[in-house]
Amino acid sequence: MTGRMRRALPTSLAIIAGLVIVVLCLLVPVLLLLRLDDDELARWSDIGQAVSPVTVFFSGTASLASRPRS
Repeated sequence: MTGRMRRALPTSLAIIAGLVIVVLCLLVPVLLLLRLDDDELARWSDIGQAVSPVTVFFSGTASLASRPRS
């Protein structure tokens, strides 16, 4: 394996992994909507709302960490 191929392999794997994650993020909600009834969807919605403060915390932390320092 040449040096160029050795550097290109991790990049290619990262791109493929990213595409797989995007496809799964689109496919899983569609499958859930097709298979679950209204009561179960409401329960999942309640779980999502309960977890939302955690996402707000991580978003805020990422925002503060990415600020340029002067």
